[in-house]
Amino acid sequence: MLTELESCSSDGSKIWPAYLGLTFDMPGKKTRLIKSVHKGPLYVQKLFYPEGLEHAHVYLLHPPGGIVSGDHLRISVDVGENAGVFLTTPGASRIYRARKDVSVQRVVFDLTIGANAMVEWFPLETIVFSGACSQISTKINLSEGSCFAGWDICSLGMPASFSGFDLGSFKQKYVLQKDGMPVYVDRLELCDQENSLLSKPAGLQGFMVSGFLILGPFVDGADSIISRMREIEFMAKSPHLMSISRVGNFLIGRYLGNSAEHAKKIFVNWWKLARPILMLREFCEPRIWLT
Repeated sequence: MLTELESCSSDGSKIWPAYLGLTFDMPGKKTRLIKSVHKGPLYVQKLFYPEGLEHAHVYLLHPPGGIVSGDHLRISVDVGENAGVFLTTPGASRIYRARKDVSVQRVVFDLTIGANAMVEWFPLETIVFSGACSQISTKINLSEGSCFAGWDICSLGMPASFSGFDLGSFKQKYVLQKDGMPVYVDRLELCDQENSLLSKPAGLQGFMVSGFLILGPFVDGADSIISRMREIEFMAKSPHLMSISRVGNFLIGRYLGNSAEHAKKIFVNWWKLARPILMLREFCEPRIWLT
């Protein structure tokens, strides 16, 4: 007998949708998780405070570690006024080959940031296997005085194993908005090879890993930070493509290459420079990344 969250695909296989809703607040001098609702295999464990009680570190856990045909993961996070939250994942997410019915694999992430709150959303990379049929949607909504730092790193196939993305579709939409009005939108849509941008000069140019970093909004100091970011030594020696630019009061970093680990290294170095100015905090690497 199927549980409340299970259902069947057209070929009779089970699918397992999951939901996680988190609400954070800062009633005193400590950021607290005041509400957590989950259905299916999405959880958080206890909060960590490696840099003080006002800024909590939270690990989002998806025990299966992978998404198959028909699965739908939905995460909703609400961070209250003046609170501080660092969100990450313990490992890469994997989107596997779709079943024969090509049912869509969906991931939806919605984040609402209250007035004067600070939020970081740094999930580890998403690996999309050839033959997947996936849609990923991320929406970040800022309020007055709040700030955000986040990245998205996607590997189409497994570059280290010379396994590419030869079949399937991948649709990704990332929207950053303030008080309901879009300030930055990033979209990537790849269909079967005849329509894809995998090899085109205006697309991915044959690279398998792409990513972007968003930081802001900055009140001042953004231009000086960009100059320092561009002077990082290993950037000049990298065979991959990367850039950092200013869009309004935000800094947007980009990576195009064949290594998710290299993309993460670049973004972490940029964030180390920007965090003390944007959030008045030194970089604090989450312990889960070191295990």
